[in-house]
Amino acid sequence: MKGIILAIIALSCFGIATGQTRNEWQQKVAPTLLHKTSSGTSSPFIVILSSQADVSEAMKLTTKNEKAAYVFQVLKNKAQQTQAGISAFLDDQNAAHQNLFIVNAIKTQGNQDLIRELATRPDVQRILDDATVQYAEPIPAEGEGSARQTIEWGIERINADDVW
Repeated sequence: MKGIILAIIALSCFGIATGQTRNEWQQKVAPTLLHKTSSGTSSPFIVILSSQADVSEAMKLTTKNEKAAYVFQVLKNKAQQTQAGISAFLDDQNAAHQNLFIVNAIKTQGNQDLIRELATRPDVQRILDDATVQYAEPIPAEGEGSARQTIEWGIERINADDVW
């Protein structure tokens, strides 16, 4: 009996020591992604890092080219500094990934176990679902070509069509 009590106390202390409850990692993950991967399937997702670049110094520069070059360099440097650990982890897991430096994020694909391991990291702010978006096909205009067959109501109301 003492052994069971000690085991319960040890497990609860371990939970406190890690600083995360069992469900805290799930709060960092998009619900749609959790649902997609709940059956063990793999799904594409984007890992947003906690540390983001501060580009406010660009406001002090005078030309657009100087500002663009500064922002580009700051974003790229920040991404190289902060993404190295996660990139190495994904390489160890044999997970293909693409580093995104503008938003300081990494695009990858994996199952819920990989998502959980990434979400428990302190350098990960959020994990988003990278769902494919389908847009409706455009509806072709009716009539001859794309020219309008009627006059807009405002043009007709002020008799501007009489000038034509």
